[in-house]
Amino acid sequence: LELLLIDLENNGANAEFRMETKSYDLDVGDGGVVLEADTIDVTQAVVVQDGKPYPLGRSSREDALVLSFPAATGNPSIYWVTKANPADDTLPDSVSGSPLNTTPILQVWPISALAGDVTINVTRMRQHAMPSNFGSTLDTRRSWLPTLCLGLAARIAGKYNPEAEPGLDSKYRAALMRREAEEDHHPVVIGYRGFGWGRARRH
Repeated sequence: LELLLIDLENNGANAEFRMETKSYDLDVGDGGVVLEADTIDVTQAVVVQDGKPYPLGRSSREDALVLSFPAATGNPSIYWVTKANPADDTLPDSVSGSPLNTTPILQVWPISALAGDVTINVTRMRQHAMPSNFGSTLDTRRSWLPTLCLGLAARIAGKYNPEAEPGLDSKYRAALMRREAEEDHHPVVIGYRGFGWGRARRH
């Protein structure tokens, strides 16, 4: 299974990635949160105070380093993700001393001055987790499971039932092509509205 997923990754497929949203507490004075080590990227961050969401804009570490008032406090408005060494960055008090060479940090600016029930909801892309025992469930996207089952069956047949391997491999390749086509080539629909022109949609 590990070899199958490595082959998919080498061919540019995304079966090994998962998207998930997780909430972290954001206390007064916090300038960021420590993310899990398997984080590949962050696609969205939303501060929630007493049930009201405040979406954050994405920035970069390079832009953050030239902020005129990096220690400013208030309602966070932007975020960026870094793995920088503490000696290279001005880090939030709440994450100082973390092993930043391996653990990604989501930093927010301005540093939180929010009180009460405050969390930050982070939507992140993360690596899959391989099963560790026979009863474990493969931690990958559900849409990829039939294709992965066919690929695994073809690999097992190659070792234990060589006569069945060509047929299973053919089915796997066909399923893989369909899966990649559905994932990478959905039509893009843009909705727009212009003054005097009404509404329209284009594919």
